[in-house]
Amino acid sequence: MEKRSSTLLAILLCANCVASDIDLGGGGNAGIDNAVGVCQNAPPFLMIDSLLGSPQPGGTWNDPGGFPHSPAFVPGVDPAGTYCYVVGNDTACLTITSVVQADAGTNGYAVLCSTGPATSYFPYLGGNPQTGGFWYQCGPNTMCYVVPGIAPCPNDTASVTVIVNQAPDAGLNTVIEICANAGPVVLFDSIAGTPQPGGTWTFGGGPQNGIFVPGVNTPGIYCYMVAGLAPCPNAVSCQTVIVVPSTDPACLNTGIGTTVASSPSLSPEPNSGVLHLVGMSDGEASAEVYDQLGRIQWQGILVPIGGRSELQLSGHIRNGRYTLILHHANGADVRLPFTVAR
Repeated sequence: MEKRSSTLLAILLCANCVASDIDLGGGGNAGIDNAVGVCQNAPPFLMIDSLLGSPQPGGTWNDPGGFPHSPAFVPGVDPAGTYCYVVGNDTACLTITSVVQADAGTNGYAVLCSTGPATSYFPYLGGNPQTGGFWYQCGPNTMCYVVPGIAPCPNDTASVTVIVNQAPDAGLNTVIEICANAGPVVLFDSIAGTPQPGGTWTFGGGPQNGIFVPGVNTPGIYCYMVAGLAPCPNAVSCQTVIVVPSTDPACLNTGIGTTVASSPSLSPEPNSGVLHLVGMSDGEASAEVYDQLGRIQWQGILVPIGGRSELQLSGHIRNGRYTLILHHANGADVRLPFTVAR
C-alpha cells in the first residue's frame, strides 16, 4: 500500500511534465508511414532510413504477408508492397513500389557498306534493349542510344561503333574496238567510269592478265573484278572486245607508215592533256592523236611559231597511252607516243 501511494505522489508532483517523457513500459516510436519507389537494379537499403519522423532502432519488420523480414530491402529480390516496422506498441509502415529500370542494351559494333541502304543502328545493340529511346552521335564513328529512366531509375545508355567500308568500283561495261594491226592493249585503260586499280581479269571463266594482243587473244567479253571488303560485294565490269580489220579507216595509221623521231620533242611526259612540241620545222603540219586502240581522238593543223607549238587535248580524253602522228609537207611522218595522266 505504501509503494502504490509513492507512485501516485510522483505523478501528482509531475503534473507539469511532458507526457512523452514518461515511460510506463510498452511504449516506443516506430516513426511515420511513408511510400517510396525503388529501381529494380538499385542496391539493398535499410527500410528504417525511408520512414518519416525519428523511428527508434531495434524494432522488428514484417513483410506484406505479415511474416518477419530483415531490416534490409533487396530490390529485384524482395517483392514490392507494404512493410511494417514495430517498436513496442507503435507501428509505422513503408509502402515500396518497384520500378523497372531502363535498359538500352549493351555496346555493339556495326560494319556497313558505303552503298548499302539506310539502316537502323538498333539491331546492332547487344542484350535486350528497350524500344522508345533516342539516338545521338557521341563520338567519332560512334552513335549512342539512350532509354529514359522512370524516377527514381536513371537513364541507360549503350553505344554502337560504326565502320563504313567503301564500296569497290570496277568501272562500267564498255565495248572496245581494237585494230587488228595494233600493239598489245592494256584493257584497264579503256574501262569506262572510274575503275579502281588492283583488280583481276577473267575471260571465259578463267584468269586473264588484262592485256589483249590482236592476233593472239580471242575477241569476246573480258571481265574486271575489284574485291569488296565485307559487307560490300565485289564490283565487276565487263568489256566486250571487238577486233576491227586493219583496213578500217580508223586503223590505217595504226602501227604502220610512221617512224619515231627525236625531233620534234614532246613534253611533258606524262602530261595533263596539254602537249608542247619543240623543234618543229617551219610551215603548217597536219596531225592526229590516236589512242592505243587505234581510234582517232583528235586531228587538226599545228602551226609552229619559232619551232614551237602547243596542242590542247579535249577534256573527254581519258588517262592512258596515245600517239601523236605529224604529217610533214615533205611526206615524212613522225610518231610521238605520250601518256595522259590527269
